Amino acid sequence: MLEKTHICFRLVDLDIINLKHENVSRNLFYPPKPRLCFICSKAAKECALNKTHNLIELGAKRSLNFVLSNQ
Repeated sequence: MLEKTHICFRLVDLDIINLKHENVSRNLFYPPKPRLCFICSKAAKECALNKTHNLIELGAKRSLNFVLSNQ
């Protein structure tokens, strides 16, 4: 999984498509389990839909992760 190679990839939302331009589910490659929010570790989809975290929280966490990944 790309998001496991570097913390920055957890901030990117990529859609994979096949040659017929259809979305390819990650469940085809990995066992189905929800992605976790990188702020609170709850289901990321819930946090995104409910807008649980504001931009200040997201920016602070992103900055902290960037600093920690460069040590």
